[in-house]
Amino acid sequence: MLRMSVTCPPYQPHPPHRDRSAGKSQWTIPEAAETVVFERAWDNGWVAGAVGWGIYAEDGEIALDLGISDDGERSLWWAKFVGKTDPWHGYPADLVRRQEHDAPAVSVARAWHEAGHIDKVALSRIIRKQPCRPS
Repeated sequence: MLRMSVTCPPYQPHPPHRDRSAGKSQWTIPEAAETVVFERAWDNGWVAGAVGWGIYAEDGEIALDLGISDDGERSLWWAKFVGKTDPWHGYPADLVRRQEHDAPAVSVARAWHEAGHIDKVALSRIIRKQPCRPS
């Protein structure tokens, strides 16, 4: 995984993912927690180029409700962050709706597995771009 710089770049929540904009997944965690998810992704190297992925942990367990799908049907448990512009911004990733775009990089999924955040089944499903749960 490659980082764009050593220090964590600026991050700013993106309003369409908080204001119930049509077609946009929505954060269910507070903005401050959203920023922590980004900073943790950066600090752990879960970033490749201008794209990163993060998970939200509460009491050492991955929270399965970091966000909700745009149709309100699915709880989402990882986020995608993009740094094509400064500051970076992100959203709850929806593998069902955006399979090719919201799947974490294989290197990130492997890092999550090696850190004990996801099991082997979840790792395999993420690599195959299939919906899954972390345990």
